[in-house]
Amino acid sequence: MILLRYLLILAGIALLTGAAAILAWDLYQILKPRKQPGEPAAPLRWQAARQLAVCSILPLLAGLSIAVIPSGSAAVRVNQFAGTRPRRSIRASTG
Repeated sequence: MILLRYLLILAGIALLTGAAAILAWDLYQILKPRKQPGEPAAPLRWQAARQLAVCSILPLLAGLSIAVIPSGSAAVRVNQFAGTRPRRSIRASTG
């Protein structure tokens, strides 16, 4: 489960990095010197970068929502109001 968590987080970060790379590349293409002075500059691809950024939200949220419970603490029953409670046996509750 921890591998899935890290893979989802990595996928979200990769999508965000891809969105930033698209904008950085387009900005580089606009600012570099042109061989032909009248050649028009390509516009920034805001739509593609925005789509990648929006798509990165899902794996990031899914990865960050996975809670890894350390071994040995998974069997503790906790009540928000009363704290931890001892385990009841079936015999004590029936009779």
